[in-house]
Amino acid sequence: MNTINPAAQNFIKARLQGKCDILMLTANDWSNTCYRFMKCLEMQKYNCIFIKLYKHIFNYPEQGIITNVKHTLVSKYPVVINIEDDNFIKLIFEIVKKVKYIWCHASTIFLFKNIPIFHFDIMKDKIFIVTHGGTTYREHPQLVGNIFSKFASKTLVQCPDLLDLNKSNKQEELIYYPIDLNVFTPNFSFKNKDKLVFGHNPSTSKTKGSSVIIETMKLFKNQLIYIGQQKEYSSHATEKERTDWKTQILKYKKYDIYIETINPHINNKPYGEWGNTCLEAIASGCLVITNSIHINKYIKWYQNVPPLFIANNKQELIHQIQKILSMSRDNILIEKYKQYEWLKKYHSMEKCSERLVKFIKK
Repeated sequence: MNTINPAAQNFIKARLQGKCDILMLTANDWSNTCYRFMKCLEMQKYNCIFIKLYKHIFNYPEQGIITNVKHTLVSKYPVVINIEDDNFIKLIFEIVKKVKYIWCHASTIFLFKNIPIFHFDIMKDKIFIVTHGGTTYREHPQLVGNIFSKFASKTLVQCPDLLDLNKSNKQEELIYYPIDLNVFTPNFSFKNKDKLVFGHNPSTSKTKGSSVIIETMKLFKNQLIYIGQQKEYSSHATEKERTDWKTQILKYKKYDIYIETINPHINNKPYGEWGNTCLEAIASGCLVITNSIHINKYIKWYQNVPPLFIANNKQELIHQIQKILSMSRDNILIEKYKQYEWLKKYHSMEKCSERLVKFIKK
């Protein structure tokens, strides 16, 4: 069975004929993060092959290599995938012979004919890296972390709420998802001559705390223009307007202010952190309001105080909106530029690539 398209096969073949450093594997690449990590590493002359099982629901124009190989989901915590296909297994082993690092993204482990990837003799001298990025790890950090600590020598977490949840994690480090500023053209201009335009179009309503944001917007209906989401949805499937990433980044251009996330918990687990859409909105020229409950952890790792307008609950959101409404447009513009310069300095592809290399070499 041909499980990878011909163009991707040719790419892999060409890569294996030269230097190849890292094999990256996952089922789902949420937010296209692993793909961007791969591009960052390649900026630093690391040659990577990134293979995943599923195309992203948001239709990112560039993604990892997608395989249609038949597979079975064995476990959700962590994500464990069993593959029986001999040709696919042979391909993976051919790649493994060339690389030094095997990167297990999104708390995902591959089994080959029910044998974990790290149990094969060919893997003994490989360095395993794991990325924990969201719900899978947040729900069961002890269970997931303890399994990966048996074979992964480096642990990367993508947001501060996931730090320090399992003391067995080896060389744990916070590295946020990067933004490719070549993809975005910021528009700092104001969209209406009389009122500020606020927006909120989340990837998932429940995760981003849309109900609180929408309720708060109603309190200011005479003072500003709100053209964002009007009700909270329960799943990606019902949020059809958000299923195309290109459509989403065009929406940012309509806003002066973007309210990203106000949500301290997910399924009773601590959350309250900003994500990709915060950075995307800033890259598009918006001023961003969002939450950051674990901001001290961010400050520790990144050695800066982010110039975000922080609101961790409804009252703080009301305060930040009132503060912005009281500011002159010149001062709002200054704050937009501050956020954009912060993004460039700490969360661009270039800066992330430097962090990733230091992380790998430790």
